[in-house]
Amino acid sequence: MISKHLLKRVAILLVAVLVSVPLQAQTAVNDWSSLSRIETGARLSIKTKSGKSVEGNLNSVSDSAISVQVKKATVEIQRQDVQTIHRVVKKSAMAATLIGAGVGAGAGALVGVIGSNSDSRFGVD
Repeated sequence: MISKHLLKRVAILLVAVLVSVPLQAQTAVNDWSSLSRIETGARLSIKTKSGKSVEGNLNSVSDSAISVQVKKATVEIQRQDVQTIHRVVKKSAMAATLIGAGVGAGAGALVGVIGSNSDSRFGVD
């Protein structure tokens, strides 16, 4: 049987490992001028206040409107009509999968080492 003290140490170590894994959060920016930092040709998804969604490549941004290339047509949306703008970036699930596998393997190895150090077959802790 594993002692309560050892289980407590393992639990604290697991919590520390899980908390230290960096979590990515998307930060909302409500600043129209920040659009000028996005390079021309970037893929954007724009939702208007009327509920219409437009997805295309950025052409230009002015103080009053944003222009995107949708297929072969240029669409200009006035600033006051824009509800949200998101940059469309293809992300691979590989990084998250590898981080999860690493944390799981480390935790499993740790529990295995701790379990092998206690000889519970003979009732000795």
